[in-house]
Amino acid sequence: MYSRIWREAKARERKLGVEHAWPDHEIRRLERLWRRIVAKARARSAGDIDEQEINRMFGWDDAA
Repeated sequence: MYSRIWREAKARERKLGVEHAWPDHEIRRLERLWRRIVAKARARSAGDIDEQEINRMFGWDDAA
């Protein structure tokens, strides 16, 4: 969905010019969608993030 909105806006930009590519309603639509995507990702990872595993993966642990 996000990429479709982006593609539509870029097509308008090529056709109409930069100043007409992002009408206010499209900006609001994209912002709402982005907020929902972020909220869903945060909800899925809530409490399931293993910080010790992340530290090991990136070599940030003290045992290295």
